[in-house]
Amino acid sequence: MTAEQRRTAVREAITTAAISERQACRYTGFARASQRYRTRCPARTLLWERLATLAGLRPRWGYRRLAVLLRREGHRVNRKLVYRLYRVVSRSSRLTTECAGITVVIGSMVVNGEEKDLRTALSQYAGQSPADFLSSVTKRERANTTLTA
Repeated sequence: MTAEQRRTAVREAITTAAISERQACRYTGFARASQRYRTRCPARTLLWERLATLAGLRPRWGYRRLAVLLRREGHRVNRKLVYRLYRVVSRSSRLTTECAGITVVIGSMVVNGEEKDLRTALSQYAGQSPADFLSSVTKRERANTTLTA
């Protein structure tokens, strides 16, 4: 149970039972110090949203490169913080699959003017080596293929 969940439980006990904070903390078994604690860290919602935007625009870039971009924009971040946030962002916003040893972002694929689901389009190449995969896709298909996230 997180500290915020404990605070919420104590607040609900105070309002529903009309008891003091001390009694609510004793009843729920939580320390009063956790009830009064306020974090010193600033809210990182703006940073998280910007990182999600950059990760969506540049799906092939890793957290280190995105950290450089964030620093250039004026955010005070280090690579460890960006890595922690990037793991959450990449889990929630991008699905990946392995096909022929290549990790591909799931989206859609336009081949010869026809839009296909990427998972369906690449499923026929599963199990092939990367060299076989590249040789099986003709030059004309490679030229007409665009990926969208």
